[in-house]
Amino acid sequence: MSTRAGGINNSLDFRNFFGDQFAVVGSELKIQVSSVSYPQNSNNFFYIQYQYNGEAINKKMANSGDSLIINRNELLKVDDTPIPVDKVSDYILYYFDGAQEISKIITPLPLVMVSSDEFKDLVDGMTLDGVPPAESDVFNLVSDVYGKCQLENIRFALSTLK
Repeated sequence: MSTRAGGINNSLDFRNFFGDQFAVVGSELKIQVSSVSYPQNSNNFFYIQYQYNGEAINKKMANSGDSLIINRNELLKVDDTPIPVDKVSDYILYYFDGAQEISKIITPLPLVMVSSDEFKDLVDGMTLDGVPPAESDVFNLVSDVYGKCQLENIRFALSTLK
């Protein structure tokens, strides 16, 4: 009998999930996380720190139930102003534990942000005689070019092109 809760349970699970390079396709990435290991509420939450113009920027991540949500548009915004992804570096995922009032480094995030325009160009390049490519072919190409990704992100990004 397993005592592990569903979703990601620890820092190693996060590192294995993201791998060496992870492509965020479209506007949002949802990751199921163990609510036992990482409860998410107003006192306990994930945030991402990154470097922008030599400054450390911290962004609290949203959640939906036991899913951590990385929203590209919210992440890449400083003082409500969108910032260029090519000026951002060194993403690190943290978890804030409100009971202990400490932040814990979970893992560096090897994120590659794939814009909607970039994704559309990639899919257009794979379209032959007006026939769009199979989602598995798009998934494989994105994985080869940008790094690991989620099939759900590919499906959603494809649905927005129609």
